[in-house]
Amino acid sequence: MHARTLPGLASCAVMLVAGCPTSSLEVHSPSIHRKDDPVVATASVSLPSSSSAKIAPAPAPDPWAGPLTWTSTLLACVPVTGKPPKSPAANWSAFASGTKVRLRAVTVGLEKPDDVVIVGDEGTLLASRYRGKTFVRCKLAEKERLVAVFALSADDAWILGETRLIHVERLASVASSPIELAPHLDQGREATIFGSGANDVWFSNDRLRRTRDGGVTWSALGSTDLARAFSPGNGGPVQGSSGELWTVASFFTWRSVDGGVTWTDAGRSAWTEEALHLGVGSNDVCVAGQDSVTVACSSDHGATWSEEHLELTGTIDEWHRLFALASGGSGWAFASTSDGLWVRTGKPPWKRELPKEVDVRVGGARGKDAWAVGVSGLVLHRN
Repeated sequence: MHARTLPGLASCAVMLVAGCPTSSLEVHSPSIHRKDDPVVATASVSLPSSSSAKIAPAPAPDPWAGPLTWTSTLLACVPVTGKPPKSPAANWSAFASGTKVRLRAVTVGLEKPDDVVIVGDEGTLLASRYRGKTFVRCKLAEKERLVAVFALSADDAWILGETRLIHVERLASVASSPIELAPHLDQGREATIFGSGANDVWFSNDRLRRTRDGGVTWSALGSTDLARAFSPGNGGPVQGSSGELWTVASFFTWRSVDGGVTWTDAGRSAWTEEALHLGVGSNDVCVAGQDSVTVACSSDHGATWSEEHLELTGTIDEWHRLFALASGGSGWAFASTSDGLWVRTGKPPWKRELPKEVDVRVGGARGKDAWAVGVSGLVLHRN
């Protein structure tokens, strides 16, 4: 496997004026390089030597640089009542959600792991402070598809919608970003939001962005190559152990140990020209091919990888695909596939625990303890 680096700086763009006296300048194009590649070729171009040279205009100011004025609205929440549905599997408990919309993401509180936060279509938010013993269902004013969530607790959660970044406070109000997000869902993007504390929240949209002041201002890691790495069609970054960041881009798996400033090839590439999915646990990481349904896992920060294939059932003519991957750490991992939910129970082999009729996404995984949400308001918990 060749080592590669994802450069942290973009090159300058210069406009040329024909017919002027010139001097020579070497221009390097940003790209992803192998260490053993030949030296990057340089192009000798002509620039005007007089002061009449026209320089490309500076890029427009980043609107996220702030300070931002967020729009706050009250949040209406009601307790969820009713009998829970029958669980589709012995290892999973089902919960009443009070809704029939598709639920798309679930997490547990970083500071309060007994708190559970779930988001879905039509601005739906579910929250529990008691590991699901009781839920409240909230309707956000932004009745849009909510696709990703990061929570410190049930009372402090950040949500990515289709058009807005939303901050939930005390299950009493929500604050919406004044800037619309770049499109992601319709282009197959895995929107991502994560953090390490109240004043350290990251999300990926047009670029990887970070706030250290509760969302007042956001800084962007914004080189040309890095922006491309987090463009639609590629997975967003995921935070792992020891402050590492992981992402998948250009058919390769990348790792950063300096907060996303520089990225290094972590040693796993796509098995075919296919999308990659990433699951990062507390002490391991797994990457899976969307079409090959092959998973590689590492417990030593990407130094070595074990390769495992999911033996999906069905006829040879059926279309098999892996949709999402989550890691609970310590060898536990969860793969949402066209053949149901497959689980790695601490070590190989993978076992199918939910049938293909149950389309779920797993979140909040800590070892074998995990939450799953899906269509028709399905909420499941494994412990």
